[in-house]
Amino acid sequence: MSGEGGSGRDESQTRVERCRKLRRYESVIETVGDGIYQLDLSGRFVDVNDVLLDVTGYSRAELVGEHVSVLLDDDDVARFASDILELLREPTESVRTREIPIRMRDGREIPVEIRFGLLTDDGEVTGTVGIARDITERREREGQLERERDLLENVLETCPVIVGVFDAESRDLVRANDAAAQVLDAYTNGSEVLEYTAGSIPVYDEEGEPVPREERPYAWALERGEPVYDWQAQMELPGGERRWYSINAMPLLDDGEVEQVVVVGDDITQLKRQTEWLRRERDELRSELDELFTRVTDAFIGLDTDWQFTYVNETAEAVLERSADELVGANVWEELPETVGTAFETEYRRAMETQQSVSFDEYYPPLDTWFEVRAYPSETGLSVYFQNVTERKAREFELERYETIVETVDDGIYAVDSDARFVLVNDAFCETTGYDREKLLGAHATIVHDDAVTPQVGRMAEEVSEGSREEIIIELDLSTRDGEKVPVESRVAPLSMAERDGRCGVVRDITERIERERELESRVRQQQVVTDLGQRALAERDLDTLVETVVAAVADTLEMEYCELLELHPEGDELILCEGVGWHEGIVGTATVDAKENSQAGYTLCSNEPVVVEDLAAETRFSGRGLLLDHDVTSGMSVVVGPPDDPWGILGAHATERREFSQNDVNFLQSVANVLATAIERAEHERAMEESERRYRTLAEQFPNGGVALFDEELRYTLLEGAVFEEYDISSERLLGADVADLSSDVELGDDLRRYCRDALDGETTRSEFEWNGRVFQMWAVPIVGERDEPYAGMLVTQEITELRERERELEQQRERLVALNHLNRVAREVTEAVISQSTREEIERTVCEALTSTDSYLFAWVGEVDAETETVSLREEAGVDGYLDDVTLSVDPDDPRSRGPTSRAVQTQEIQVTQDIFSDPHYAHWRERATMYGYRSSAAIPIVYEGNLYGVLNVYAERALAFTEEESEVLEQLGEVVGHAITAIERKHALTSDQLTEIDLQIENVFDELDLQATATDEITLGQSVPIGGGEYLVYGTASADDLEVVREIVERVPHWIALRVLSEGFGRAKFEIRLSEPPVLSAIASLSGYVKHAKIEDDDYHMRIQLPVTADVREFVETVQEAYPAAVMRSQRQVTRTDDASNQAVSAFYEDLTERQRAVLESAYYAGFFEWPRESTGAEVAESLGVSAPTFSQHLRKAENKVFDALFAENRGV
Repeated sequence: MSGEGGSGRDESQTRVERCRKLRRYESVIETVGDGIYQLDLSGRFVDVNDVLLDVTGYSRAELVGEHVSVLLDDDDVARFASDILELLREPTESVRTREIPIRMRDGREIPVEIRFGLLTDDGEVTGTVGIARDITERREREGQLERERDLLENVLETCPVIVGVFDAESRDLVRANDAAAQVLDAYTNGSEVLEYTAGSIPVYDEEGEPVPREERPYAWALERGEPVYDWQAQMELPGGERRWYSINAMPLLDDGEVEQVVVVGDDITQLKRQTEWLRRERDELRSELDELFTRVTDAFIGLDTDWQFTYVNETAEAVLERSADELVGANVWEELPETVGTAFETEYRRAMETQQSVSFDEYYPPLDTWFEVRAYPSETGLSVYFQNVTERKAREFELERYETIVETVDDGIYAVDSDARFVLVNDAFCETTGYDREKLLGAHATIVHDDAVTPQVGRMAEEVSEGSREEIIIELDLSTRDGEKVPVESRVAPLSMAERDGRCGVVRDITERIERERELESRVRQQQVVTDLGQRALAERDLDTLVETVVAAVADTLEMEYCELLELHPEGDELILCEGVGWHEGIVGTATVDAKENSQAGYTLCSNEPVVVEDLAAETRFSGRGLLLDHDVTSGMSVVVGPPDDPWGILGAHATERREFSQNDVNFLQSVANVLATAIERAEHERAMEESERRYRTLAEQFPNGGVALFDEELRYTLLEGAVFEEYDISSERLLGADVADLSSDVELGDDLRRYCRDALDGETTRSEFEWNGRVFQMWAVPIVGERDEPYAGMLVTQEITELRERERELEQQRERLVALNHLNRVAREVTEAVISQSTREEIERTVCEALTSTDSYLFAWVGEVDAETETVSLREEAGVDGYLDDVTLSVDPDDPRSRGPTSRAVQTQEIQVTQDIFSDPHYAHWRERATMYGYRSSAAIPIVYEGNLYGVLNVYAERALAFTEEESEVLEQLGEVVGHAITAIERKHALTSDQLTEIDLQIENVFDELDLQATATDEITLGQSVPIGGGEYLVYGTASADDLEVVREIVERVPHWIALRVLSEGFGRAKFEIRLSEPPVLSAIASLSGYVKHAKIEDDDYHMRIQLPVTADVREFVETVQEAYPAAVMRSQRQVTRTDDASNQAVSAFYEDLTERQRAVLESAYYAGFFEWPRESTGAEVAESLGVSAPTFSQHLRKAENKVFDALFAENRGV
C-alpha cells in the first residue's frame, strides 16, 4: 500500500511539472516573433500562435480545423507531404527546412521559411509542428545584392580603364575586367581562367628605365597599407608596344591587415603625345612672338590664366623698370602688388571672364605715371599693351580744372569775338540772363545790354592797350529774357583766338551790394538818431519833451507818416495814445486801443516781441484795426517799451503804402524803444527814490519791534531809528559816528556785527538771529548800492521775533501731534477692521500691538491682564519690544506703593492714564531708569473695558514728550473700547456656542415687598427672552394673566430701569407683553459675562431666575453684582450642565457669527414680539418703534438677517 501511495505522489508531481512546462512553452510560443503551428496527420491545423494569425490575416477560429491547402497551392502541399514521408523514413533526420510562398486571407502571397518536424506521443507520430518565418525582407535584400553585383560586373566590363584585384599573400591576380586581362595577357590558352602574378609585365619610367617590382604602386599599397594615386609609367604590352598608364592602387584591409589590392590603370598615351606636340608648338610660337614683339613700339606683357608673366618686351622692361628674367613665370599681383584693388586688376579680370577686350586709363603710384592700357583676352591668357600718357593727362586735368572753375563759380563768364558775338557762356551767365546757352551762342551782345555798352567797352580796351587804363571795369544793367534789369559789374579782358581777337568778361550781380549799401546808409542814419536820442535822454529831465522828440525822430528816420507811443493802463486792459505824429487832431492823449490780442499794439504786448505788418487788410493774427484803418494805414511796425515782465507800453510806426521792413528797421525801432524805456525807468526810479526816501525815513522813525541803522564804509553808524532803541534805553545820538560793534557790550555779538557789515559792503545780504537781554532778534545786513550798482554803505534791520519763534515751536508741536493723530486714526481704523476678522482674543491683542508699533509715532506696545488673586498685571502680548515685563512686577493693590504707576491707575479707575513727560511726572519716578533704558519719553495706559467689564490694559510708549494729546487720548480710549467690545463678542460667541455651561438659580422672596409694591399676582408672570438693542437698552418679552397686567405696569412704574410696557396680545386669559429696560444691572452683568437668562418668573410673590453662564465666568463676582442691586437675592443652586439645544449648528453659527448685533436684535425682537405669528401680534412699524429705528430700516435689517439664517439652514441640508 505504501508503494502504491508513493507512485501516486510521483505521478501527481509529474503532472504538475508537465503543467508548468506547458505554461512555459505556451508563454514562449506567444512571445516569439515567428509563426508557430501544429498539424494533425491529415494536414489540418490543430493550433496556431498569434504571430501566424497576424501574418496570414486569418483569425484563430477561421484557421484551426482547416486543411493546410488554405495557405499552400497543390504543388507545395505535395512537396510538403513528400518531406513528411522522408522524415518518417529517415528517423535520424528530425527537422526539415523549406522556402515556399503562402497565401494570405486577402489573396496576396508572401515568401516564408518553414522549419518543421514530426510530433510524437509515446513514440507514436500524431502530426507535425513547425515555425514559419516571413522572409520578404530577406528576399528583397538578396535581390538588391544581386542587382548591385550585376551592375558592378557591367561597369567593370564596360569601363575603358583596366581594373584588377591582387591577392596580398600570393600576389596573384584574382579578379580583372576584360580590358585588364587583355593588357596583362592574363588569359591562358584562350580560356577565361586568370593566370597572372603581380610584377610580371615590364614597366619603364619617364627616362625609359625599368621600374623594379618593389617600387611599383601595388607593392607600395601592399607594404604600407596606403593608397597610391596617378602614378605614371610606361607598360610594355605582350606585342612589345609600350603605352603610358596612370596607375591608382588601393589596399583592402581586414582587421588592419591588407588582404587584397585593387589596381586601376588609365591609358594616357594619347595625352602624353598631345602634351609633347603642344610643347613643341609652344616653343615655335614663342620664337615667332619674340620676333614679332621686337617690332612692337608699345610696352607689352603676356599673362597666362594663372596670372603669371609669359612675356615682357623691352619697352615694358624700360617702363616697369624690371627685367624680363625677373618677371617671366612670376605672378603679376605679387610682383606688382600696388595694382591689386585698382582698375588694373578689375579690368584684367573682367576681360578674362567676359573674353572681351578692354581699354582704360589708370594711374600707377609707384612710377608716378598714368598709363593707357589695352588688354586682349584669349583662352590661354591675356595680352596687355600700355603706354605712358602722363603728359596728356596733365593737359586734360588742367583743361577740366578750368572748365570746372568756369562752370562752378557764382559769377557769369562769357567770351565774344571781334564782332561782339557770344562764343562762350557759363551756366551762371545763362541763369542771370534767363537765356538758354543755345540762344546766346552766336547772338550779339546787345541781346543782354544797351547798344552804347559795346562801343564804350571798345574805347576802354583801347585805353588799356595805350597804357592809360589798367583794367576794364564797367557797371551796367543786364537785360533778362523776362525784360527785367539786373545791375551787374563786368570785368573785361582781351582774348586771343585762332583767327581773330575777341574779349572775355566776368559778370557779377551787384543787386545785393547796392541794397546793402542802401541799408548801410539807412543803418548809419538810424544809429546816429539812436545815439542822439540816447544823449538827449541823459540830458533831458522833462520826460514829455523827450517823448515828443522821440516820436518825431522815428517818423522822420523811417520816412513813415505815423508814429505813436502807447502807455499801458495800470489795470492792464487798454493802451492810451500818449504821444504821436501824423494822427488826427484831438486823437493824441484821448484815444485808446485794446491791450489784448484784438489790436496790433495788444498783440505786440501779448507776444512780447516786435510785430511787423506788410498788409494790414490781409492780417490774420489780430482783428481790431479801428484806429489804424481810420488813418488808412497799410503797413507798420510795433515793439514793446520796457522789460518783458513789466512793460511800460508800445512804440509803433506806420505807413499808408505797402512796404517791406528790414531787420535793421526793426532793430532801430527796438533801440529807440530801449532808450525810451531807460529814460522812463530812470524818471520813475527818481520819483520812486524820492518817495522811497520819504517812506523809509518815516518807517525807520516808527519801525515796530526793532530798529533800522545805516552805516558807512568805515563801519560807523550814520542813522539809528526805531522803537527798539527807546524800549531798551539806547541813545541813538550817542551811537551816531560810533563803530557798529558798540551797539552791544557782548564782544561776540559785536564781532558778528562787524563781519555782517563788511559782507554787506562786499555786496552780500546776511540774515541772522541772536539773543539779547533774554529776547530773540532777527537781523539783516543789506548793501546800499549806487548808480554803478556798487555798494557805498549798508543798512542793519533788526526786529524782535521772540513771540514768533514761540508760535513756530507751538505750530511744530501741533504739526507733530496732528501727524501722530492721523497715524493713530489710521491705525485705529485698521485695527477696528482687523479685530473684526479675528477669531481669538490672542489674535485681537496681537493685531492691536503690531498695528500701533508699525507707525513712526510709537516705539512699542503691550497688553496685560489683571490676576484677581495676586492683584498683579501679567503680560499677554507685546510688539516692538521683547520681554519688557520679564523682571517687573506691576501691582494693582491700592495699598501697594508700586501701584501708583499709570497701568495700576488705569485698572483702578478704568480710565486712560497718560504720562506726557516721564522725567517731569512725579508718579513715574520709579520708572525713569527703565524709560531711559528703552528710550521712551511718554506713555499711555488704556483700559480694555466693555460694559463695565475690564479685560486688561493696553500700554503704548512714544519717543517724544507730549505725544498723547487730548485728541490722541480720545482715539486710544475708543480703541480700548473697540478691543473690549471685540473680546466680549468673541467670548460671548464662544459661550453661546459652547456645549458646557454653568447654570445657577437665583431667588428673591417676597419680591413685591422688596420693590415696596402693594400688589399680589394671581397667576404666574413669566419673563422670557431679553434682546439687547444698543445704548445699554434691552427688550424683555414675557406673559401674564389679564388680571396681572396691572401688576406688571406697577413694576414698570416702580423700578427705575424699567422704562416702558407694550402689550402685544391678549387672549385665552393670558397676555404677551414687551418691556423696555435701560441699563438693567442684572442683565448688563449677564451680558458682560456672555451669558443669558434661561427663564425667569414671578410665582407666589417670589422671583425666580435661572441663568446660564460660560464655565470660565466668575460666579462669585457675578452674584455679588446682583446682590448689590438686589440685596435680597439669594443663589439657590449652581451646577455644570451640557447644552441640550437641538438647533442646527449651522443656524446657530450663522446667528452668532454672520449676523451683526443690530440684525440679531431685529430678528429676536420681531420673533418674540409676535411679528411672525398669524395673525401678527406686532406690526413691523411697532417693532421698529420699540427698537428706535424707522420702519424701512427695520425691514432692511430683518430681510438680511433672514437671508443669512436661511442660507445656513439650507446649506446644511443641501447634501440630502
